[in-house]
Amino acid sequence: RLCGVGDHLSATLDAVLLAEASLKSVRDSSCHDSVTGRIAFSRSFLGRFCPRHSGQRHQCRQRCQLLGAGCDSGQGSEETDPIEDWLAGVFHPETLEELPFDLEERRQD
Repeated sequence: RLCGVGDHLSATLDAVLLAEASLKSVRDSSCHDSVTGRIAFSRSFLGRFCPRHSGQRHQCRQRCQLLGAGCDSGQGSEETDPIEDWLAGVFHPETLEELPFDLEERRQD
């Protein structure tokens, strides 16, 4: 399983695809094929890929087009995203201004 963590979908997707291609190339090499065998990768993405900031709404469309997630709602994800939840306590979702926060408190979240 590969998990991409970031705040911009296309950059995070590119990194996951590169990691996947790299792992597949190791799998397909003759010296490693007997060890790794066939590997099917599942992908997970965590981060704020559908921000409420109007200038970033294109990320909601990208998330739907590239991942097939959130296509109906155009709002947050259907699944709980702990990274998105954490970011919501650090940055205002519309103005993107930093919010006052206590680092120790945020670590516990």
